[in-house]
Amino acid sequence: YGPSDAPETTADSASPPPYAQFVVDRVRALARVGARCVVVFDGPTRAPIKARTEAARASRKAESLAKGAAADARLRELENDDDNLLEERRRGYVGAVDVTPAMVDATLDALRRARCDAEDRLVTHGTTGRLLSAAASAELSAVAALKWLVAPYEADPQLAACCLPGQGCSGVVTEDSDVYAYVAACGLGDVTIATKLDTRTGTCTAFRFGDGPRAVSARWSAASRRNETTTSNSTSSAFAKGLRALGDFDAGAGRKFVQCCALAGSDYAENVPGCGVATAAKLVADHRCGADDRRLDRVVSALRAKNAKSAVAWADYAVDLARAEAAFYHSRVFFFVVDDDDTSDDGLEPCSSSTTSPTKKTATPWVCLELHAA
Repeated sequence: YGPSDAPETTADSASPPPYAQFVVDRVRALARVGARCVVVFDGPTRAPIKARTEAARASRKAESLAKGAAADARLRELENDDDNLLEERRRGYVGAVDVTPAMVDATLDALRRARCDAEDRLVTHGTTGRLLSAAASAELSAVAALKWLVAPYEADPQLAACCLPGQGCSGVVTEDSDVYAYVAACGLGDVTIATKLDTRTGTCTAFRFGDGPRAVSARWSAASRRNETTTSNSTSSAFAKGLRALGDFDAGAGRKFVQCCALAGSDYAENVPGCGVATAAKLVADHRCGADDRRLDRVVSALRAKNAKSAVAWADYAVDLARAEAAFYHSRVFFFVVDDDDTSDDGLEPCSSSTTSPTKKTATPWVCLELHAA
C-alpha cells in the first residue's frame, strides 16, 4: 500500500504520521482474525535492472506534480472551490508522492511502538490478574508477535521468500501484481495471495496457484472471528483464461506463468502493444512444447512474423524478455537459515531500520541469496 491508500487525516507531533498509522491499523485488523504479520518494505536501493522503469516513474511523478500545482494555482484564482479542480489537484499531488527512507523509518517506529504496547498490556493483565476476553488476548498476542523486514532491493521477491519452507509465512497481502510471478517462480502452489483487502467490510480476493483458474472471494468478520469463504469460477477473466491455457500448476507451469508475466509487461520489460495477460498466456501455451529456455525466443519470432510492420526493435525486445524472466528467479532476498539446534519458533527477526541488515537476536544467521537458491 502506498500513501494514496492512507486516510487523509492530520496527526499531532505525539502520534505517528497518517501513513504509518494506516499500516499499524491494518496489522491490528489482521490480528483480530488471528493473523500474525511480517511487514516487508522495499529496500533503500533499487535493483539496477529497473533503471529505465524508475526513470519513467520519476518522469510521471514530475508530470503529476506539475498538474497538481497547475490545478492549485487555478483554484487560488477562484472565489469558490471547484470540485473538479479539487479532485485534479488531489490526484496530481498524490501521484507525485514518493516513499522515502524517512517515511519507512517512521512506519517502522510506529510498528515498534505498537508491538511494545501490546507486550506491555499482556504483561500488565498477567501481573494484575485482570482477565482479558479470548478475542482481545489473541489480538494482543498477534500484535506482540509482529515482525518486519526491509528487503535488500524489492519487497515483492522478499514476500515470496518469506513463504518458502522454514520461513514461517503462509500467505501474502499485497496490491502489487508482480508478487504472483515471484510466487510462481518459487513453485508455491499452496501460498495464498490476498489482494483488495478492505478492513472496513472484511473482504478480500484470495488466490492460490494450486487451485487452478479460480478467484476466491474471502469474507471474514473481525467481530465473530469467523471466515466465510466463497469460491467463484471466474472463467471469463483474462487472468483465468491465461491460467487455464497453462494447465495444472507444477514447476513447469510455474515457469510458463513467469514467462507469461514477462510478455504481458512488468517492471523489467515493457510489453508489445496488444499483448496483455490473456494473449501472452495463449502465446506461451501455443509454444509449450520444446525446451523451456527457448520458449520466449520462439514467441518473439511468432510476434515478429505477425507484426512485420511494427516498429518494435525485436532483437532488443528479446534481450529484455530474457532479462525480465531471469529477474523473477534471481532477485536478491534475505533468507533465514534455520539452526537445527534452535528449537524456538521465532522465525523471521525484524530489521532495525531501512538502511541496515536484519538484526540477529540469536546466533541463527541471515544470508542474502538469489530467490531460486533460497
